[in-house]
Amino acid sequence: MIELMILSTLLEGKKTVYAVKQDVEKMFFPLIKISFGTIHPALKRMLDKKYISVKSETSKGGQKKTAYSINEVGKDRFREIMLSKLPDNPIKSSYMASIKTVLLSFLKDSDRHEAITDIKRFYEYSEAKIKNFLEKAENKNDEIRLKYLKTIAKEYQGKIDLLNSIK
Repeated sequence: MIELMILSTLLEGKKTVYAVKQDVEKMFFPLIKISFGTIHPALKRMLDKKYISVKSETSKGGQKKTAYSINEVGKDRFREIMLSKLPDNPIKSSYMASIKTVLLSFLKDSDRHEAITDIKRFYEYSEAKIKNFLEKAENKNDEIRLKYLKTIAKEYQGKIDLLNSIK
C-alpha cells in the first residue's frame, strides 16, 4: 500500500523524501500518518526494483538534496497495483479500496472503469453481507453493534454512489 501511495505522489513530478512524506499525508488524509522510517525503506525497495530513480542535486544555497522520480517501470507498476484485485482480507480490502478511490484520477479512462468496477464490487458485496446479517440478527439486544453495522452499510452505499458518479 505504501508503494502505491509513494508512486502516486511521484507521478506528479520529482520530489525529495520530505515532499513525498508531505504529499502522501496530504493526499491520503485522514487514512494515514507516515514516518520517514516507513518512507526510506519503501524508496529503497522501489529503487532496487527499478520503479524509481534518484538524483542528487545542489540547491541554490549550496545544500545537497536528493530527488526521486518515477520511471516507465514505476508507472507500469502503479497501473498494475491499481488494477489488481482487492485482497481477501476485508480490513485490508476496505483500506486499499479507499486508497485506490483517491487515486482514480491518475488512471486513463479505460483503466479507471476497470478499477471502479472492482472497487464497487467490493463495496456492494460488503454492503449486502452486512444487510443480510442485520436481517438475520438473533441478538437484537446488541443495539450498539447493530447501529454500527447499519452505519457501515450506509457508508458503503455512499461510496458506491460516489463511484457511480465518476465518469
